[in-house]
Amino acid sequence: MSAVQTELARKISICYARYYNYVVNSLRKIIYDEETCKEIVQECFLRIFSKSIILDPDGPHTRNFLVSTAKNMAIDYLRRKRTERTVYKEKYYLEFPSGLDSGLIQPFEETIFGGEINDIVASSMRKFHEVKRYVFKEIVIRGKGVAHVSNKSAMSRYKVKKYCDEVTDRLREDLAEYR
Repeated sequence: MSAVQTELARKISICYARYYNYVVNSLRKIIYDEETCKEIVQECFLRIFSKSIILDPDGPHTRNFLVSTAKNMAIDYLRRKRTERTVYKEKYYLEFPSGLDSGLIQPFEETIFGGEINDIVASSMRKFHEVKRYVFKEIVIRGKGVAHVSNKSAMSRYKVKKYCDEVTDRLREDLAEYR
């Protein structure tokens, strides 16, 4: 390590010792899991070190810089998790429609007729117009609100709700024997 890197590491370690708990406590307002907060703060300090950002431990804005950097990383973390959940939920729905959280049918593990359920859901969904399938997918699978789907698709909220209810009711009827 060069003298500059040694000085950088010393200043960052002082800031770490001084502000670590404060930054972790600040993140708890965004992410409620303490272990995740600690990991994000550690990653924040590592990123600062890897980018060779020189922190002044006694500077008036150091604490605010650390908190804002960690909060931005926490927001990025939450966005990634939301995207992962959406992708997983879509994939799970396409493979095992019984994995839906909508309460239409029992969990997949509890039924012997998983393949049959998949076929029923797939055939039921094919009977609907693609607009109705889109509305159902956005609301039930992706977790979007009626207002969001209404704005995005240029339909009234009433029509969006009606389409979603229509598809849901049809799936409930088709899957009634598996409940």
